[in-house]
Amino acid sequence: MKHLFIWGFLLLGALWAEAQEACTSTATDSICRHYFERYRQVGMAVGIVHGDEAYQFAAGATDHSGRFPVTDSTLFHLASVTKLFTATAILQLAEAGKLRLDDALTKHIPEFSMRDERYRDIQLQHLLTHSSGLMWDNKLKNSPDDAGSMPLFINQLKKKKLAFQPGEKMSYSTYSNAGFDLLGMVVERVSGQSYDQYIPSRIWSQAGIAGATFYYETAEKALLALPQKLEGRSQKVRMLNRGLHYDSLAFSGPWPFPTITHPVYGEEYEHNASGNAIASAAELRLWMRHLLDIYRHDKKDGVLGRQRLADMWDTHQSATDSKAKIGWGWWISDEPFGKMVFHVGNNPGFSSILLLYPDHDFGIVVLCNSNYAQLIVWNRFTEDLARVWLGR
Repeated sequence: MKHLFIWGFLLLGALWAEAQEACTSTATDSICRHYFERYRQVGMAVGIVHGDEAYQFAAGATDHSGRFPVTDSTLFHLASVTKLFTATAILQLAEAGKLRLDDALTKHIPEFSMRDERYRDIQLQHLLTHSSGLMWDNKLKNSPDDAGSMPLFINQLKKKKLAFQPGEKMSYSTYSNAGFDLLGMVVERVSGQSYDQYIPSRIWSQAGIAGATFYYETAEKALLALPQKLEGRSQKVRMLNRGLHYDSLAFSGPWPFPTITHPVYGEEYEHNASGNAIASAAELRLWMRHLLDIYRHDKKDGVLGRQRLADMWDTHQSATDSKAKIGWGWWISDEPFGKMVFHVGNNPGFSSILLLYPDHDFGIVVLCNSNYAQLIVWNRFTEDLARVWLGR
């Protein structure tokens, strides 16, 4: 009788867990569908991991024509979420003893210079924490869009000055894509591989990612989400395409704004390291699971050791003008459910977010081929998803 009671108790527990999981999945479907429809997304893919559980949602199409549906395997431009791979590469090389985070940038790129002598004080850690004093972007007017752009990128910096002393401060306003482009060059110099070879061979492959790329031209047409934006020249349309006034999207009735495909996909070659990766929600679930397995279960064959990963998610710079905090490349926030590490991405026609709650073994990725509702995607949407999964 005692054994029957134990087996009955275990069976009841298993049935309860199964019912709870089904309830969570249904609630998540409802939330995803709500945000997809209310904020007029063209295509959206969502991936969630939580312990042994995995969830996927896909809706819409790869462009406004509706010819190809978005699936779990559809490839999206990640924009600045790419920086997480670049930061991982730098930490990986540090773990291998090939560089130090307090190395001067000029140690690895000796030809780097600026009109401001303070450039000599820039360290790799300043680039990882957006505290270098470098500008937001270093855009070339006529980029060759190949490896030949890198010397031009460095040469153009020679004419510019820093905004402040490296390491002096960090805030959202000191964010620097240029700094991560330089980190990509450091990866190349130290590893002896091009950036677009190092990331797939040393990082993606270890997480089981096989279909990600930096070049949309190589992707299968039916699996490639194209950048979508609202057509028109009115002030309202311009603001919406910049991700502002998003609440005006949420109304009932006919959709008044035609959607078109933006003619430019992603960034030029020299910006691969700051924002040019292309991947699917399915592959980013693998990435999140891989990192969480290192952190939670001390996975031995991961892209980083557990101690190094934990250090990556520790706060290394805090803003003086806001609550912003950053680790090595990952932004950090203290949420109702605890510490969250994350990065967002946006470029014309795309918005994305990847976030982890390391202590809850939980992660979310959201990919969209529009950016007019990016603030909703980054905030309310993921907050509602986390509440369903972590508030159980």
